[in-house]
Amino acid sequence: FFSTCSKFVAMFKEFLCPGRCARRSKTAAGGSSLSQEPKVGFFYQTCNQTNAMERVLESVRQHYPSEFIYLYSDCCHDYKAVAEKYNCHYVQRSGTAEADGLIKARHAFTSSYGVGCNQYGMCIDEWCDIWRDAAEQSQCDWLVHLEDDVITRKRHDPAKLPGPNVGVAGPNLPGFAFSVPLQEYLKDHAPASVQRPMLPFYNATGASIVSTKAILKTFKPENIAQMDLPHMHFLDLRILRATDATLNAFMLMGGYDSAVWADASMPPQNPVEDAAFLHGGKEEYVVSDTHNGNMPWQQGVAKPISTTEWTQSPTGSKCAVGGRWVMIMNSPMALSAWEYSSRLTKTLNSEVAFNDTRILGGGYFRNFLPGVVDFQVDYTRQCVERWLQSGPEPVLVLAMSDVWGTATKAACKAIQQYEQQCGTKVHTSSVFFHANPDIAIHERFTDSQTVYSQLIEYLQLMKPGGQQQVAKVSHEQLHNILVKASQLPGMTKQGSQQVVIKMEAMIMKMLGLLEGGEVNVSPRMDYDLVIDLDADKWSGIDQVTLAMAKEIKQSQNRQSVVYGAQPEMRDINPTGDAAVWDTWIKAQKLLEKRRDPSTPATFSDDDPDTFSKVFGDAFDQMLEIYSI
Repeated sequence: FFSTCSKFVAMFKEFLCPGRCARRSKTAAGGSSLSQEPKVGFFYQTCNQTNAMERVLESVRQHYPSEFIYLYSDCCHDYKAVAEKYNCHYVQRSGTAEADGLIKARHAFTSSYGVGCNQYGMCIDEWCDIWRDAAEQSQCDWLVHLEDDVITRKRHDPAKLPGPNVGVAGPNLPGFAFSVPLQEYLKDHAPASVQRPMLPFYNATGASIVSTKAILKTFKPENIAQMDLPHMHFLDLRILRATDATLNAFMLMGGYDSAVWADASMPPQNPVEDAAFLHGGKEEYVVSDTHNGNMPWQQGVAKPISTTEWTQSPTGSKCAVGGRWVMIMNSPMALSAWEYSSRLTKTLNSEVAFNDTRILGGGYFRNFLPGVVDFQVDYTRQCVERWLQSGPEPVLVLAMSDVWGTATKAACKAIQQYEQQCGTKVHTSSVFFHANPDIAIHERFTDSQTVYSQLIEYLQLMKPGGQQQVAKVSHEQLHNILVKASQLPGMTKQGSQQVVIKMEAMIMKMLGLLEGGEVNVSPRMDYDLVIDLDADKWSGIDQVTLAMAKEIKQSQNRQSVVYGAQPEMRDINPTGDAAVWDTWIKAQKLLEKRRDPSTPATFSDDDPDTFSKVFGDAFDQMLEIYSI
């Protein structure tokens, strides 16, 4: 009798709540289901691609007629009818699509050279809340991560589901590797429950599968607060910008493994013939007028430039048929350069290769470490040579934070050697991105060390006066940044105050600033295109990308200024003066050593007098090198 009643209750629950994993009690969210086979549902955060959304949901329902689907309308569009049609648990962002599009476009743009929101303009806290709500509502063990280009081809194979300590599993994407500094950090700071060696890349893309148990534990605000996000973000900008990377990194820090899932396919990087879920293919995408500033594949007002003449590719020998195009993109470390490069593919109507030499040198004041400077030079040269000799893409974007000019020279030298050997013209252009140093401050994702490091980098990249004046900075502005930075975690209070005193004196001298004064600044080197991301004329990433595309196009009609005479700086060779580099090595070690993972962004109490002297000597040496 009781068995019969239990079955009747279960059937009645399923009748009332179709599409839910109703055979588990609500208190068991994220835990083991009452049946042996783990319950699998779906998480789908969408914006405004209606045709693509229906295609995705239709393919799910062909193979999963009643399983749970969490559909979140992220851009305020009303998809209630679609949710009812496909039996989804539906949540809609409040507001209007037009207003939301403007807000997100601005968030995505400003965060591309700052921090706080992801590439789609959604702030990280809100994104975490959505995932947590989906895990709670689902009553499932796993959620398949749907996107507008994920197609369900068949039911998953239960035998291929990840192990119990896996937080997220997805396609095999070794090309999506975390930066080397972040890999080292994760290896040292992820809990012992994470298997070593850990997955070195992120793969929480569409077609991945996520553990609800891991989400409910890891995404608790108090647990995320324990993560040293300022430091992690500094080591790899994608941690907060690319949510695919965010999921993997958060899971690892929460004590859960990342893994490869055999039922996920993502061609061309990882084609799996018999996988249940296919990520890729945007045939149903359409361009929107309300959300045109925050999606990598949307162009808005930036119409594609016809470039049929550069569709030729290398013949298989080391010399290419037709011309080749290189854009050297110099910018502060805080710029998320890959987002601008990704949009160039459609703007130029051409395949674009992208290499970022900056993330391999992440870390505080590492621009002053001889090994890092030499590594960036060698890596830049290798990237250019490898692309010239075997890369099928006609266009290469080379991102760097080249405070010495040495990486730019290495790229130019490799290009010139190739032109001499092959007789193939390589059209070179250069762009410099300026961003107001105020963007270094963000209470949640920035610490004092990051601000000081970014200010140092800013001073290295800029000079007072000059022909390409891009911005105006004031003593008051920089003083306020330093004061605010000194109140952030990341250093002992006394040590931070000592650094502020030394830094302010150095800034005044380097920029020729008087007390309460202001000065116009230019990039320290000359560029073909200089963009101030804070200027009102730039309302979104796509507008900036269009300007870059035009500059690349024009480079075939003139020689880049990077081949001309550049300002000389004394002792820019890292091996030129051992005393200079020894001083900065000491300063850098003082900042990076003994970071306490149990108390994020804090340091041990180094002797403040020693601390002050080391940084005083380092700043004095910097003034000698960057004489004005």
